[in-house]
Amino acid sequence: MNNNILPASAVPFPNAYTVDVTPELAEAWLETGKTNRLVSERRIDNFAAQMEAGQWCLNHNGIAFSENGTLLDGLHRLLAVIRSGKTVPMIVVVNEPHENAAAIDSRG
Repeated sequence: MNNNILPASAVPFPNAYTVDVTPELAEAWLETGKTNRLVSERRIDNFAAQMEAGQWCLNHNGIAFSENGTLLDGLHRLLAVIRSGKTVPMIVVVNEPHENAAAIDSRG
């Protein structure tokens, strides 16, 4: 990794994991909490098509859960895993402060 782009004050984030997300795991995670985000079928179809074609890559866009296990980010990605029937790697962040939910959900 090129650490030259990071300032000396940068610290690792301890609550992030790489997880192979299966359709079964995605379903279980979606059942753990309600979401108030509107679902975009177009976005799900786009993600699912990438997954089905083997083009889904591990990147900084993943899944985030609050301290109490509520899904904060990743609804469309989880629905796409289910729709595609594929297992894909994702970054999963846990123990996000629940008050961050509004800020996370406001992003496209």
